[in-house]
Amino acid sequence: MDQQPLACETYDHLELACLRRQPLRITLVTGEILTGTAVDVGTKAFAADPETHTPAHRGEYLLLTSTQRKPPQDQKQDQEQDQERDHEKDQAIRSTPTVELRLLQIERIETLTNDASFKALILQPRPTIAQ
Repeated sequence: MDQQPLACETYDHLELACLRRQPLRITLVTGEILTGTAVDVGTKAFAADPETHTPAHRGEYLLLTSTQRKPPQDQKQDQEQDQERDHEKDQAIRSTPTVELRLLQIERIETLTNDASFKALILQPRPTIAQ
């Protein structure tokens, strides 16, 4: 089963974020939030995953250097605290491991800088751009 490709404009925004190594906040469809730096976006073959009942397929992914993972139940933090921590997280990005995310897993991508080509990308239920 193949994933539907992203709209060209959405993919272009992700490529620019990777080229500029922009810090992002990723919200997964499970509600989990990851914060890290965009490294790469592309298409590859994924093996079947019996745990999630996902068959083998070709799909798009985003490679992220992850600085923090928040389970869904821990997301109710004050926005001011998040903004203060974002600067500290950005400093730690280069020393953290990378995480490969299937774009099907991602609900929303937000930039953490003011000079990005987008503020937020909504990938689920269908790709749109919030300006």
